[in-house]
Amino acid sequence: MNRTARVGAAAAVAAVTGLWMAGCTGAAPPTTPESDQTARPVVDHQGYGAIRFGDTRADLERDHGLTQRPGDCAPRLPGHPEISPVLDPDDRLVLVWVNPPLQTPVGIGVGTPVDAVRRAHPDAEELAAPPGTQRFDGLLVTVADRAYLYLHDGTEVRKVIVGYADYARLLFDEGFGTC
Repeated sequence: MNRTARVGAAAAVAAVTGLWMAGCTGAAPPTTPESDQTARPVVDHQGYGAIRFGDTRADLERDHGLTQRPGDCAPRLPGHPEISPVLDPDDRLVLVWVNPPLQTPVGIGVGTPVDAVRRAHPDAEELAAPPGTQRFDGLLVTVADRAYLYLHDGTEVRKVIVGYADYARLLFDEGFGTC
């Protein structure tokens, strides 16, 4: 990704995630890979159900009810409150923020102990938040050009982001921004 594209993508990622971040301060019940994962819906590196990374805004509007009213910071999928979509400047789905009770195929979701993430993904890349910021550290797990980004407070996963690896890394590197 060239510098101009990175700057545009960073602005888009920051803009569409700001409102979501502002409204997501509630604690979720902890989940672990060992607990009741068969009853929980799953998001993987391809997407969530019929929602796929790379889908266009038009596809998501037509097939899944994606909306974004004037003044909204980010688009929403009203029928799918368990995910918050992030679109790139070309209006393609590149990331989703994962909300409880959704989890990854290995049973990781918001509230999972960090030790369980490290056991499930021993090859995860450790990402340190910049000193003096209010940002979370991360664990980045890549699968070809896709990634699972687990933001954590050192004890438990606080945010889960799934999608294209370049955008997940960009989101971590550039921060989340606000609207």
